[in-house]
Amino acid sequence: MQRPRKLPKAAVRQLIDYCLKKERQTGVSAAKQMKEYLLLMKKYVEYFFSEDWPEKIVNTGLYMGDDEWDFVFSTNGYWETRERFIVACLRRNVTLNEFYADGFDFDFRVNGYLFCLGCVVNDSTKLRDKILILDLYRRENEAKVQSGEASESELETWAHNRKPENVRRDKMLDVELRLYEEIGRAEGKICADNNRCWCPYKAKSTKLADCGGTAKKIWELVEFYDEHWNGSLYSTPSAGERQFYHLDELGFMDVTDYDDIIKACSDGRMIKIKKEYDDYQEGIPY
Repeated sequence: MQRPRKLPKAAVRQLIDYCLKKERQTGVSAAKQMKEYLLLMKKYVEYFFSEDWPEKIVNTGLYMGDDEWDFVFSTNGYWETRERFIVACLRRNVTLNEFYADGFDFDFRVNGYLFCLGCVVNDSTKLRDKILILDLYRRENEAKVQSGEASESELETWAHNRKPENVRRDKMLDVELRLYEEIGRAEGKICADNNRCWCPYKAKSTKLADCGGTAKKIWELVEFYDEHWNGSLYSTPSAGERQFYHLDELGFMDVTDYDDIIKACSDGRMIKIKKEYDDYQEGIPY
């Protein structure tokens, strides 16, 4: 017997109310939005109506399950993936008695953000702002010291900024930004949505996520190397961690030199760091 392929009446009414609410908030026609949802349900009918509607919401987890993500990512095209994501969010929030609008918004927002993991466009925007603010702050502090009118706390700040580790960390911010811009392809790009479905770069978003993910992995290893070979003024390894620190050894990568980091990715040095990183993750006592 074929399962009935229709929405419960209560869910239809509440979905219409949701579209009307969104029209007031965004200006997008409620009729147009409702039509899009219905067409998507029809297009992916085998998935959307694959199970009987529950009496209440059963998806209590924050994130979609593996079966839902498998449905979403069963295509490589951006637009179809976007459609499938919307359909999965809709189906999660339909019951015999309601369309759970708050749940749909939550799923769309949170899982849409997870959809963007890997992309470093937003990270790059924050880094640019951070670098600009720190540079302005340091210039003002330097000018105050040079004028001879600096207070005791301003002199302490000036001395703190000149410590080798802090100079190194400042330079690393520039390297991290360049890595995200060049390897992560974030140069000249901005994004305030943090949701793949509203990505301003649309079909390019998949490549941005892939390249950004690579840039993040490289930078994670760079930071691991910096802490484990160069050390930190602000933390000391525990007894169980000391075997993974090489503070008395001669370093073999310049964390302030972008070109040296890129070269390390091809000459075997990054592989050595990755192996040490993996050993650390497996061997560190928690």
